[in-house]
Amino acid sequence: MKKIIAYSFNLLFLVTFLASCLGDLDTMPLDNNQLVSDQVYKTKDGYTGVLAKCYSSLILTGQQGGDGGNGDLEGANEGYSGYVRLLFYLQEMSTDNFLMPSSSNGLRKCLNLQWDASNASVVTWTYQRLYMSIAYCNELLRECTEGKLQDRGLWEEMKDEYIGYRAEARFIRAYCYSMLCDLFGSVPYVDEHTGVKEIPVQYTRKQIFEYAESELLAVENELKAPGENEYGRIDRVADWFLLARMYLNAESWIHENKYQEAYTYAKKVVTDGHWLPTIVKSSWRITKPARRSSGGWCRTDSVPKVQPEQTST
Repeated sequence: MKKIIAYSFNLLFLVTFLASCLGDLDTMPLDNNQLVSDQVYKTKDGYTGVLAKCYSSLILTGQQGGDGGNGDLEGANEGYSGYVRLLFYLQEMSTDNFLMPSSSNGLRKCLNLQWDASNASVVTWTYQRLYMSIAYCNELLRECTEGKLQDRGLWEEMKDEYIGYRAEARFIRAYCYSMLCDLFGSVPYVDEHTGVKEIPVQYTRKQIFEYAESELLAVENELKAPGENEYGRIDRVADWFLLARMYLNAESWIHENKYQEAYTYAKKVVTDGHWLPTIVKSSWRITKPARRSSGGWCRTDSVPKVQPEQTST
């Protein structure tokens, strides 16, 4: 009898001790600046903030701006590692449009298309920032679903907007993949269904191109109509513009002639009229390119004036 009482006491002690330990671990961070998903996604503003991060990851370098010391990329120089700046280094610096007096970060070697350890960070940071933006978009897409919005009591508030949030995140992700296709070719593929411990699948350049293209085509009608979104946010014109850019470069990237598609979507951008000022529209016209070129724009003072209906399709 004494043994039964002793065993019962020990069992009660273990159950109480373990339960209290598990309960102690079930806490929120004491630092209010350390947000977790339960806090972020409990309001519509939280979802809007994550979508804003998807956008800002391509412009800002961290949480404080400038060289604030709280950068998104560990070890990266915030002054040099902004995505737009890196894109300029990789795509414009080596052209005849630019001269580089500075030799810091190997930039003068970028000017002459020379690559070594001195400018490797320019390439590395570009790669990292694009995949970081993809990760933010994947995060939003995992959390911004009908089921999770209902579970969090936000469905009624967000049911008319969540499709648009998802479409904008998918566009930004497609943009990042299009730039990876442009700059790196064959790269790993990850989406919102890729597990944390799962090794990404390596896609060919053509697969990356086709994935980005399919995403842009899929979200075209889910994005807001031209001019109907908030200033600075994506609408269908951005979708058409990116498709036109991809098709214009398809022959170089995947060895397929898609100039007709490039013409179709570039013409949609021009004829819509929301984002092209009148002065620009009167000075430039869209042409159907017959060969690989650096862009789809031609000056009207350098080519004969041709009305769209006179251009063959």
